[in-house]
Amino acid sequence: MKMNSKILAVAVVAMFAATAFAVLADSEDDDAANVTYHYYLQLNDDTSNAVPINKWLVSYDASAQTAANYLDGLCYALQKAELDYEFTGNWIVNIGGYESHGSWDNISDYYGFAVYYASGNEWKATSTYDEGTTFAIVFDKYLWQFEYEELSDKDKAKYLYNDWGYATKLPTVGTTSYDNTMMYIIIAVVVIIIIIAIIFFVMKKKKNA
Repeated sequence: MKMNSKILAVAVVAMFAATAFAVLADSEDDDAANVTYHYYLQLNDDTSNAVPINKWLVSYDASAQTAANYLDGLCYALQKAELDYEFTGNWIVNIGGYESHGSWDNISDYYGFAVYYASGNEWKATSTYDEGTTFAIVFDKYLWQFEYEELSDKDKAKYLYNDWGYATKLPTVGTTSYDNTMMYIIIAVVVIIIIIAIIFFVMKKKKNA
């Protein structure tokens, strides 16, 4: 068998391996519980020395999409992240030392939580906590209507303005960025290419010996 034929054979095997990896990842998702919850934390406070937190927490499998399972999953994920937390019902009071502060009468000085759920590729403000299974919890400065309106269009896109006269910071990540399957496939393909390159140079060296 010629050297090029051998390399082609290895490449074909490599592609089958990558495809098998993708199929396995999909099958693992299919074998999961009825729903899987995902939570993203985006916590920032410019008035304190607290270290910003921007990360996806561990996922949580549940039997159904409910407000109770949202909270159970969030508590589980925060415990796994070793972050302290406090809730009043479903309302977040404290996560990892981040706690609402400032005057509600002067919302320009107010920092607080905003919870969003994923609706396709869009983040929307949650109200019932059973609208979805992917949530983002954002802690940042609230803006009054006049502050929001003074922003450029580019900066306005970073906030969600609501009917109560103020705007809250939006998540800076995509609604499905928790899914690392494609990243693993890319890593696998890169490793396979490296292996093929090594085989090529070894065979070439033997041929020239």
